[in-house]
Amino acid sequence: MAIMATPTVDRFLEGISEIINRSDAEELRNWMPIEPAFPDIYNNIIQEMRSQFPADPEKPAEVSSQLEEKVRPKLSSVLLTNGDEWTGFAAFMCQYLVYLREVDPGNLLSTYRQLTELVSKCNSALSASEVGVVMLPVAVTYAKVLARLALGLEKQPELIANFVEQTDEGGERLSLPERAANTIRNGFVACLNEMAQYTSNQATKPFGRHAGIYKLANICLKIFFGCQKTKSAEQIFTNIGAKSPPIEIYPRSERATYLYYLGRFYFTVNHFYRAQAALQAAYDECHKQATKQRRLILVYLVTSNIILGKFPSEALYQKPEARGFRERYQPICNAIRSGDLASFRRLTAMDNEHAEWFLFHRVFLQIRSRCEVLVWRSLSRKVWILHGDRGQPELRRPPFLELEDLVTVAQYLEKRALNPLSLSDGGPGNRHTNWVFMSQDPPKASRYVDDDFEGLEEDDEFFDEEVNPFLLPDLQVIESVVSSLVSQGLINGYVSTQKKLAIQGATRKPTLEAGWPNVWQTIKTRCEKGGEDIPGWKRRRIGFAQGGRQFM
Repeated sequence: MAIMATPTVDRFLEGISEIINRSDAEELRNWMPIEPAFPDIYNNIIQEMRSQFPADPEKPAEVSSQLEEKVRPKLSSVLLTNGDEWTGFAAFMCQYLVYLREVDPGNLLSTYRQLTELVSKCNSALSASEVGVVMLPVAVTYAKVLARLALGLEKQPELIANFVEQTDEGGERLSLPERAANTIRNGFVACLNEMAQYTSNQATKPFGRHAGIYKLANICLKIFFGCQKTKSAEQIFTNIGAKSPPIEIYPRSERATYLYYLGRFYFTVNHFYRAQAALQAAYDECHKQATKQRRLILVYLVTSNIILGKFPSEALYQKPEARGFRERYQPICNAIRSGDLASFRRLTAMDNEHAEWFLFHRVFLQIRSRCEVLVWRSLSRKVWILHGDRGQPELRRPPFLELEDLVTVAQYLEKRALNPLSLSDGGPGNRHTNWVFMSQDPPKASRYVDDDFEGLEEDDEFFDEEVNPFLLPDLQVIESVVSSLVSQGLINGYVSTQKKLAIQGATRKPTLEAGWPNVWQTIKTRCEKGGEDIPGWKRRRIGFAQGGRQFM
């Protein structure tokens, strides 16, 4: 069949051929836009494609063959490299022309399908060993658009209701953004497989396709975290730890973005020491004028540090990116310091005024569960100060705390937490005069009862005391809590058979310093003693992640 006349397409292909011969990667990207509205020359290309190479669902192979016959002669000077044919580029150019023909801004799902196929062909062209690097700016630009489109479609379920589902190797359904990330990841792998060698630690920039490693990795990570599939990000971190050049040779913006996602990943899997290290580095790398990004990093960094026993300073609260942090975080820190279990319960309740903010950033549950450990530590310390036995060093009898004393205080605070705040002791002159007549037992309204069981709670004789839905901590619970604190190194001592917490090391240090060591220093020392590297963080310095370590 004769080749149809397409003068604009012909000139376009000839221009592309010249750009490839010059190895001008940035100009190639400029010549290949994919987002409407297009310049006039591309509108002419679209019209010629629709006129001379219209889509034919009954004969798609025939149309593709005709288009390939048009494209190959125009690109003949660039399709041969050292005797090897660059077949991936010819296929990519054909797909680009098809994309222009089919693109429809009013049909986002169809555009997503066409763009996914185009990105796939782009990745194949990028994989060519010698000439593929010229495709890198195009691959990065297309990946960004695909990511934005996929995440946007995920928020419009009515548009993707009939989209054919895919599953991963484990049979789990893949969301549309995940499929987009998997397509982009092929380009990321092509960049990792670049054969460039780094013979010196003094390298200042990445070679060849290695320049795209963190660009494409960050796009994939944006998708995974955007659709809440953080577990899928682990493979990205594993690959970088195994094959990437050191992160120091990449631009600061790429380092800051990648380390933010790495820190978020470790935060998600409850490895807060690794999380704070990566997030602190991301915060330090982030430009001071990027307030929005620095604030986002700071949310997870501050939360990680509080969980590790490092509280925000006044100087931090004064920074513009920390606006509103004081009223959200400082009451929690105060409750932890003082061991005020009742206040901590209220501050981490779902109906607290700041709960929605913490939930939005996905740090609420970590604060509620992980910081409670620190509250118990402070509470035990406070009870010892008020009522603990100071011991007799001359008789080699250590200081100790009666666990029953801690039970009494804990039960009082738990009851107080369930009472309405207006009934609590607000200090002299600030409480209701009827306070002296009130029971410390919480009102029944404070106990949640499912609608299906409404009314049953009125019959106190119906329930055995052992299975009462409202259970206060008893001696067994307190012993378990204290033993856990001891095993974590947050209390230096042991629980005796007489149900006492005996403090060790009081002959060498003051009892408080010996028995309740600094939380942050305790965790930091333990992690450093274990040779704590950070998988996924490829650095020049010896002793950090160089691949091969497991994440969990």
